[in-house]
Order: sequence, then structure tokens, then C-alpha cells
Amino acid sequence: MLVFLVFTLKRLKLIIVITIHSSVSGKILNLAQIEGDLKKVLVQETGLEPKEQRLLFQGKEKDDEESLHMVGVKGMSKVVLLDNPASKERKLEEMKRNQSVLKACEEVAKVRAEVVQLSDKVNALEGIVHGGTKVDEKELLGLTELLMVQLLQLDTIEANGVAKVQRRAEVHRVQRLVDTLDNMKARNSNPFRSSGKL
Repeated sequence: MLVFLVFTLKRLKLIIVITIHSSVSGKILNLAQIEGDLKKVLVQETGLEPKEQRLLFQGKEKDDEESLHMVGVKGMSKVVLLDNPASKERKLEEMKRNQSVLKACEEVAKVRAEVVQLSDKVNALEGIVHGGTKVDEKELLGLTELLMVQLLQLDTIEANGVAKVQRRAEVHRVQRLVDTLDNMKARNSNPFRSSGKL
């Protein structure tokens, strides 16, 4: 997009030509509004962050430290603003990272939902076993196997950042449930152990 911004200071004008995509629009702003950095003003107009902007005046790139009058910008001067392609690439990479983290979080959430259901079953069986009632060994083994499947699913999730923390917490939760089931198996096979009588 080619955008022509015209900045006016009393009777002086500064034309900013902005090349971003492919359509044309224009805007007139008072140069007095630009106290300090032109790039900050252009953020509002273009949506490009200062690091993403390249200002050219008379074919030379303006440094961030240089003010407009230091580089010789006067009335009716033409300053060209280009978006920095390297910053576009960084933004794309950041978006891809964010999407991969989001995808990993969603995968962890799916596993978490399954683990919650299995956890409810483990807690119900734990109450039965602690009450002294014997439970079918196959039921305990079946729950252990289902939890191990969830653990394997968690291992296949490639995660960074927040998703990695969520995955790790879920792995610990599954491991605690498996340990609980192992303790129930031991208690179930020796019912006197739960009452302290051996």
C-alpha cells in the first residue's frame, strides 16, 4: 500500500510516502504533533512498530537517533517509509511459535480431560479399597493401562513455554495416579495391610 502522509508546520509541508502493500491513501497531520520521533507517530498511522520501519530521506536511511531537522527535512520534503522485511520474518516466526504453543496447549487440554475422567474412577476405587472391600485386579490394571496411554500421548506432544509447563504438570498428575493404583493393588492383594495387621 502506498500511503501519502502530509505533515504541515505553519505553511511548511512534509510528505511521507509509505510503501506497505498495494492500495493508496493519504493523510494530513500537523508537523507540530511530531515532537520527537516520527516513527512513533507513524505507528498510529501504519500499525508498523518503530523497529519495523525504515525512513529514507534523499536516498539515505535515517538513524533512530537523528531528528528530522538534523537530516535536513524541510517543507515539502519527501521522506519514504518502508516496512523492514526482516521484522516481517520475525513476526511470522513469532506467530508460528505462538500457534505451535497454542496447538500444544490444546493437545494437553484434551489429555487433561481424559485424565480427569480416569482420576474420578481412581478416586472411587480408592474409597472402595480403603473401606476394606476387595476390587477386581483387572479393573485396577485396566485403569493403569489407560493412564499409561495418556502418559504416552503427553510424551508425543512437542511443547515450549506455557504448554511445556502444562504438559509437565499433567505428566506428574498421571504418575501420581499410577502410584495410587499401585498402592491400591498392594492393599487389595493384602487386605490386612490397610488395617495395620500383618
